[in-house]
Amino acid sequence: MSMPHRAKAMQESTKLLKLTWERAGERWRDSQHERFGKRWLDPLERSVRHAASTLDEVQVLIQRAERDCR
Repeated sequence: MSMPHRAKAMQESTKLLKLTWERAGERWRDSQHERFGKRWLDPLERSVRHAASTLDEVQVLIQRAERDCR
């Protein structure tokens, strides 16, 4: 699996987790649900976005190195 595909898979998995979490929130509406989301899911989303961006950058560097080695 290439870097862009891994980044996309990671983003899609996080999106599914977030959607599932929001659905759980339809029945679980208390301060613990909100705290858990803010403590764990919000930072996870930011980290995944950053990681996906970094993977894209690494892919560009790999392609450039491959071109330079030809």
